[in-house]
Amino acid sequence: MNNPILSSLLLPLIAVLLVSSSVRSSSSSSSSSLRGLNTNELLPTKTLRIIGGGKSELGRFPYYAIMNGESLCGAVLISSRFVLTAAHCRDADKDFAIGPSKFSGGIESLIVNRTVHPLYDDFTYNNDIALFELADDITDIQYVKLERTEINEPGQAMTVIGFGDTNPAEKETDFADYLHQVDVNYVSSDICRRAHRGEIDDDMLCAEAPNKDACYGDSGGPLLLTPNDNSNDDRLVGIVSWGRGCADEEYPGVYSRISYFYDWIVKTMCTMNADGVPDYVDCNEIIGIADNRDEDFSLTGSNINTTVPTTESPTPNPVTPPPIETCGNRGAMCTKVDDCCSKRCNFGTGTCYPKSTSGRDKISNGMGGSAGGGPARRNGILGGGLGLQLP
Repeated sequence: MNNPILSSLLLPLIAVLLVSSSVRSSSSSSSSSLRGLNTNELLPTKTLRIIGGGKSELGRFPYYAIMNGESLCGAVLISSRFVLTAAHCRDADKDFAIGPSKFSGGIESLIVNRTVHPLYDDFTYNNDIALFELADDITDIQYVKLERTEINEPGQAMTVIGFGDTNPAEKETDFADYLHQVDVNYVSSDICRRAHRGEIDDDMLCAEAPNKDACYGDSGGPLLLTPNDNSNDDRLVGIVSWGRGCADEEYPGVYSRISYFYDWIVKTMCTMNADGVPDYVDCNEIIGIADNRDEDFSLTGSNINTTVPTTESPTPNPVTPPPIETCGNRGAMCTKVDDCCSKRCNFGTGTCYPKSTSGRDKISNGMGGSAGGGPARRNGILGGGLGLQLP
């Protein structure tokens, strides 16, 4: 370079570019993702899944369930009739395999009904929880009890289980032949909120451990208190939801918090099928529906209704009409931000974004539980829930 003035201007710029390039290549790039779904962004370096864990003892977690259709998701049996999983897994399959210690095992049961949390948000992943009713009573397999008490002790040990990816190769995916488990520790919401730029709300629970985590294929699976080796004493405290990368030391994994959703879960079970609730749930106490499983409702004695009906018509309560919204909700047409209730218009498609309950930007382009390119296969090429395509 013959021009000394030009050299003096360009050399510092070149040095900065070289330094930036070396830092970028030596560090792990992070993206956010649903556990079981991938994004098109770069992810941290791929390691074993469930990361840092080991194979579970056969039969140790009888209540674990799996969905392996359009994509791969975990789940958990919480009564003889009901299975709980993540809302983003809602379309993963049409049935569950209950109690598999091996990937191809378990008792299969069709889904006859489901309720996705009414406030679930595909944009923020708030309220990432869904309840499914099975076609059959699963009486030969023990279900896990819900933990109503809030987990809030920093460092509290918990266990997460699943059939996540076990292939360390970045572009290949193999799911575990046997159920795996790993222990992680509770991280306070304040610390987790700072790590995730304010994106943690009250319905979320965070956990981490060095080089340990849940990851792809583990979505919807259980986070548990396991005080001993007896599954009768286990308690469900979380559902695998989302994270940034997997086992990234900067970002704890995020779970749906069971204590936050406890009342919604038991009330929804009572509404869907009061005869299918766990034995510690009283639907009469919760929603006023008598539990008649052990009662004889013959027309004798005190069961006869002797009340004389009144002919007087009740005075109707005045009905207040709902307020008229002048803005558009999710998917409404828009040409400016004021056209949308969320104040966020996608000018590329001309439609409104949904309202955000946590004020955060979209962190993943995952398409819910059906985003996988097909069922999990043992060829190291395609993993359900990963969106990877066959060559």
